[in-house]
Amino acid sequence: MFWGLLVAALGSLLLHTRGGLFINGFTDPKIVVMVSAVIAAWYWRTGRQRTPSLYHAAIGYMLALAPSMVNTKNLMLSIFGYPGVYSGGVLTAGLCASGAVLSDRLPDQKRETIRKVILACGTAIAILLIAQKFGRDPFRFPLPGGKAVGLYGSAIDSGALMVTLLGVHLNPLYLGGVWATGTRGAWLGAVVSMVPRRFRAYAFVLATAAGMAYTVVGNGPSDADRRAIWTRASLNSSLIGTGPATFHLFGGDAIPVSRTVNAHNIVLEASSTRGIYGVLGLLAVLVAPSMAGLWTVAMFNPISFEVVFIACVLAGLKQRKEELC
Repeated sequence: MFWGLLVAALGSLLLHTRGGLFINGFTDPKIVVMVSAVIAAWYWRTGRQRTPSLYHAAIGYMLALAPSMVNTKNLMLSIFGYPGVYSGGVLTAGLCASGAVLSDRLPDQKRETIRKVILACGTAIAILLIAQKFGRDPFRFPLPGGKAVGLYGSAIDSGALMVTLLGVHLNPLYLGGVWATGTRGAWLGAVVSMVPRRFRAYAFVLATAAGMAYTVVGNGPSDADRRAIWTRASLNSSLIGTGPATFHLFGGDAIPVSRTVNAHNIVLEASSTRGIYGVLGLLAVLVAPSMAGLWTVAMFNPISFEVVFIACVLAGLKQRKEELC
């Protein structure tokens, strides 16, 4: 189980290939390795459940997807997620839930080993992000708008990873990585991640409210599109939803498809594609303080499954009963 989780974590952080069998070299190979490694971890699982509430939260999150799966507009999309991104599908939801539950079952020594490996990899990625920002990228990845993209090929996802790591370890290099990505959502999330744990829920609410208010009145290049996407998601909210990962099917011709894979708001995404049951399931996993900063980012941008997986693993490694209140 330990080696399966370790391989899955390393794959989500570091793996990248170009061309060959993979349409998207940043994402496709990761999901192949991660699914295989997590299946192996379940097969060789050991130990007993340490915190039943975390296990129940993961089960509740998965069960909440069932009603929307029955009503889905596209079954394959709802199972596997949007191609090249794979966020939102049942497969990746199960992968992330597995990361939290399995990591929670590890013995203390092995839990600490995986935590140190993840933080060390994160430090290396932060250094890469800063190097990219200063024009010293050894991989020569395209940097849209001069924003660092790390090994995810995305400034948003790389910023979300740095925010997630800040939630468990205050490393100045992670802050440098957030700066290098240049995304507003990551800046907000970083602030929330640095707030003391017992106050992070309040910080999440305040930061989200401030960010959404700014977007509503803002004149930035992405503000108008985001307002239109949020409006469409609100109008499409329902009891059951249209099925996981199907948001772009009703995005509308006025908004580019590339911008409507996700509602750019995790709650509106859930309410429109997974219905009210999906929102309740989402609330079941919004209990780990280490993930508060990531959820702040997700209120403004879609987050890839690799980043959410790392956040879930870290939440499982650090979970304590007093944090589940």
